[in-house]
Amino acid sequence: MVVTASDASWRPQGAVRIVARDIWRRDAIGNFCFQIADLLRAAGVEAVLYAENFSPDEDIRPLADVFTQTAPADILFYHFSIEDPAFEALSQLACARILYFHGITPARFFTDSDPHTEGLVSRGLNQRPLARHFDVLMANSRTTAACLIEGMGPEAPAVEQVLACPPVLGQNRWQNIVAEPADVPQSPRLLLYVGRLSPHKGVDDLLEIFAHLARLDPDVHLAIVGGGSAEQLARLADIASGAGVAERVTFLQNVTDGVIKALYERCDGLISCSQHEGFCVPIADAMLLDRPVFCRPDPAMLEVAGDAAVILPDGQDAQAKARLIADTLADTARLSALAASRQARRAALAPGLEGAIIWQALRQAQP
Repeated sequence: MVVTASDASWRPQGAVRIVARDIWRRDAIGNFCFQIADLLRAAGVEAVLYAENFSPDEDIRPLADVFTQTAPADILFYHFSIEDPAFEALSQLACARILYFHGITPARFFTDSDPHTEGLVSRGLNQRPLARHFDVLMANSRTTAACLIEGMGPEAPAVEQVLACPPVLGQNRWQNIVAEPADVPQSPRLLLYVGRLSPHKGVDDLLEIFAHLARLDPDVHLAIVGGGSAEQLARLADIASGAGVAERVTFLQNVTDGVIKALYERCDGLISCSQHEGFCVPIADAMLLDRPVFCRPDPAMLEVAGDAAVILPDGQDAQAKARLIADTLADTARLSALAASRQARRAALAPGLEGAIIWQALRQAQP
């Protein structure tokens, strides 16, 4: 049963207690937690946020408080994305329990560069059997749902029983954001990358492709928007310099949503060479803002984009991928076909983006 915010006949019996290890603004999981709280509060439901790590300026309570403030009539809405020492205790709370799995990046991507994170993700994946104690299971994609079920053990439910729900709410959320000037040189063509500068995001591969594209197209520029360590940023800047494209690549960090909107509106396409995604919010945003998408055939990214993306095949070298991008941008018929596909994808994503699946999960947890 799908319950939307307009279904005034049903509301949770108590409060919805939204818990995540970390809740920060401009972080994908943090943004989603705030959006869920806003959705519920707009419908008159008490929604309370809890986290271990958060800004004291936000209306968020320490994670420990959820254990003393939760009543049997409440619903726990727990976000699982990394090792969490509180996971087992949360799974035993005496109330209805929903688990939303954001996916966990495989440890192999951090083996050489970040042993600390490698340990966190390995131990997080080992916690998946605890999901058996929750009344409703959710995930940000079918791909991620399969990862959750795979790690739950012999008593795991079928993948089809996991509710796949986008980790972002608001189909029209960009309409209320005012575009702001972006410190990116004016150029006839602009490609955009949005995401973290982590090893598995494939920014190295992206820069290699762009170096070939820059030789094909003297008027193309690349904007890379995303947070990362100073060391990682310097390393990527060195790659761009070594490839001779430093003047045509702009790195931006800690920018506002207004700047990101301006870049989406200016760009000729969003590009991602990520080797692992759970959902990929930037692709969903490109669909909403009607911009072409170029991406690897990552299962989760394809689940979001469908046939509205131009696939950069793993079997092709960087030069061939650059040629594919250049040919697509020059093909008006192909661009028109992609635009029609994006319209269909927006319609397919709409129920999840408007919160219908969130309400479905709450009703399922507390019939």
